[in-house]
Amino acid sequence: MDTKIKDIILRNISKSFNGVNIINNLSIEIPAGSKVAVTGKSGAGKSTLVNMLMGFILPDNGKITLMGMDVNEQNINEIRENISWVPQELNIDVRYVRDLLLLPFGYNKNKKDNPSVKTIINALDMFGLKEDILSKDVSEISGGEKQRIFLTSSYLLKRKICFLDEPTSGLDSDSKRKVINYFLHECASTVVAVTHDEKWMDNSNIKIDLNNNDVKRI
Repeated sequence: MDTKIKDIILRNISKSFNGVNIINNLSIEIPAGSKVAVTGKSGAGKSTLVNMLMGFILPDNGKITLMGMDVNEQNINEIRENISWVPQELNIDVRYVRDLLLLPFGYNKNKKDNPSVKTIINALDMFGLKEDILSKDVSEISGGEKQRIFLTSSYLLKRKICFLDEPTSGLDSDSKRKVINYFLHECASTVVAVTHDEKWMDNSNIKIDLNNNDVKRI
């Protein structure tokens, strides 16, 4: 019997838009600490699935449970205090990279977790970034550097569940290796990533292929 604590449970989840069935009767139990790759062709429902897991949209049928709590209006605020989300694209009106990195810690619920300078520098180094990037204008850094800044913020938040959207998109091979090494090998959190990256999928222990609602465990 599998006695591991389940961070995410989906029971017979279905979702349709404009009469088109996107996700059909998907069920899966994801133990705490799992590394999950969500893949599929365009329109297969990858973003839909992640948006349901985070409570931005609700399934038409079935039930989603995160960390023992049903995903609904009553629980969603508590659930979101335990998750982080790194989108592929995010436009935020801040000038300096430091402000971009520390944006999540400006919220009252996160201020107590504000990281020290040493912790920030170590985190940047983990993802191949130098301390001087913090003083740069956001417009001066590359898309890959911006992506790694978002990933560094996720690392600093230390959430129980991390949701990532194409986390290695636009990264060079060395940066990709660093990101995969942390999130798939060193990170204790449950990590759910929408990805087309073969290396990411090969290093994940659960693969959800939404082309055919197939779940594989490695």
